[in-house]
Amino acid sequence: MGTARIHLATSATLSLASGVAALALMATSAILASRWAWVERLLGGLDRVYLAHKGWVWALGPASYHLVFKAGLDAWDVAPILEVSKYWTRLLRQLSFVALMFIILLALNRKIPYHLWRSWHKLSGPLFVVVILHWLTFKSPIALGEPAGLWLGTLPVL
Repeated sequence: MGTARIHLATSATLSLASGVAALALMATSAILASRWAWVERLLGGLDRVYLAHKGWVWALGPASYHLVFKAGLDAWDVAPILEVSKYWTRLLRQLSFVALMFIILLALNRKIPYHLWRSWHKLSGPLFVVVILHWLTFKSPIALGEPAGLWLGTLPVL
């Protein structure tokens, strides 16, 4: 128990938690964008779903922290869920982060015509797949069969 407390207050632990939070927020945003009737009923209509979806741009906060600080400690038992070349997973992760930031900056700029912004916004789906692949391919202490792994695996599937 004593060693667990030492590891709770590290930048690596906060980075891991930030990555998990960003992935969960992005998945929730995608669920909100699905236009499922039960989601609209749950939140009280399409207008509220739209506002909630729009608010998930804050996922970039924890994603930024996760990008800057390494989410790993020597004491963690880590393994990737899928083995892929480090070069490609890092490159895709960084490119997807920059592209998502660009899409959000476009969304915040009210002078851009909707039809132009909409075509860029459609890229957020494939970029979210890249984020999911990042989780699956990087060494993580969160195994797919654990409760946190099942939760993280279920959200993007929805």
